[in-house]
Amino acid sequence: MDKDTRAVFSANLQRLMENMAIDRYKLSDDLDIKYSTLGNWIQEKAFPRIDALEDIATYFNVEVIDLLTDSEDRQPKAVRINVYGAIPAGVPLEAIEFIDGFEEIPREWTLGNKEYIALRVQGDSMFPEYLEEDVVLFSSVQTSTTEMIV
Repeated sequence: MDKDTRAVFSANLQRLMENMAIDRYKLSDDLDIKYSTLGNWIQEKAFPRIDALEDIATYFNVEVIDLLTDSEDRQPKAVRINVYGAIPAGVPLEAIEFIDGFEEIPREWTLGNKEYIALRVQGDSMFPEYLEEDVVLFSSVQTSTTEMIV
């Protein structure tokens, strides 16, 4: 394996680990890979076999090609999410559901099976934090908790 491919793999692996807040100890334990082997991959001293590449890709919910190609060359930097109507800032208290457009978010936000929805603010009871017509993004993570992202 040439040095360029090892460097690209190392950079992609480190980016994925950072985006999902996974350290080398957790990754090596979760994938049953020796900590030193993982360190060699990160330091570009070695390159994983295809079965290990497939395991890593599955773990991070990406394709093997995503591990081996420069992310600048591979895909757009953003993904589109639906804006589902409006979330009232006041009365009524339920969200109005219909697709009211799209918002783009960084692709990295979707790593780790995170899903997003967006709602448009109606009313002014959330002023000055949110203004009428602001779009508020909500992220749904596997633990079923929801966090608000502005």
